[in-house]
Amino acid sequence: MRGKDTTATHKGTTTMPKSNPRHPNFPIPGGPELRAKGWRQEALLRLLENVLSVGEDPDNLVVYAALGKAARNWPSHRAIVKTLTEMDEDQTLIIQSGKPVGLLRPMPRHRSSSWPIATSSGNGRRPKSSTSFSARG
Repeated sequence: MRGKDTTATHKGTTTMPKSNPRHPNFPIPGGPELRAKGWRQEALLRLLENVLSVGEDPDNLVVYAALGKAARNWPSHRAIVKTLTEMDEDQTLIIQSGKPVGLLRPMPRHRSSSWPIATSSGNGRRPKSSTSFSARG
């Protein structure tokens, strides 16, 4: 979505994505269109796009507090978006430190097992400052 506004209208209503006056290069996701293979994947794709559309410095992937990033870098962001649009409903995308690191499919007999959609965690330590946080990399 980065870099272009593809706002369209259908029967007099604006569909996805909507233009974003705050960050014109980052349209606001929404509407009935499905770009992924399922709504679970589409929801995470829209979440990623939405945090950028309202983010602090979306050109640098910074979404809050000058440290929180939507992805590690633009190649990682593109890989996450590509995977979300291509993955099947029963797969789980693993993202570590803003970089996609794996795509899992459950064992055939465990297809109904529960699985996390998205998680976030640190390494158990609190940084003393934003400098020490950045140094951990």
